[in-house]
Amino acid sequence: MSPTVAERLIARRDSGRVTGATGPLHVRVIRGKGRGIVAGRRFGEGELIERIPVIVIPADEWELVGESVLSAFCFSWGDDNDDTAIALGHGSLFNHSYRPNAFAELLMRQRLIEFRALRDIGEGEEITINYNGDPDSTDEVGFPVR
Repeated sequence: MSPTVAERLIARRDSGRVTGATGPLHVRVIRGKGRGIVAGRRFGEGELIERIPVIVIPADEWELVGESVLSAFCFSWGDDNDDTAIALGHGSLFNHSYRPNAFAELLMRQRLIEFRALRDIGEGEEITINYNGDPDSTDEVGFPVR
């Protein structure tokens, strides 16, 4: 007997495979980093990897979040970086690298982030961004980088 739609969806969910905006993205445990995002297919240089909405946390509400686990998954936001944003979708699970293969473009007015490939990314390769915003930045990020 064939599996039901629900059984197929549960199997897909349990496989760790999820579908991104333009192709499959996989949430995986990355040695020394915790969870991260791995490409389920090749992405070409400049290609959109994912376009995701954010929840903006105004600066005057930061103290409610700053001491929580959510603080590790935030992006600086706003014209003066006074606010913070939590990226939905896969957005808060891209790991940091000083040699990233992707870039996060913050679209403030739309409350969106677009993640694009800085170079070709192969299937099975971890997708990383530079948490400083500038792919070439070597400024410290507040934790040991592996």
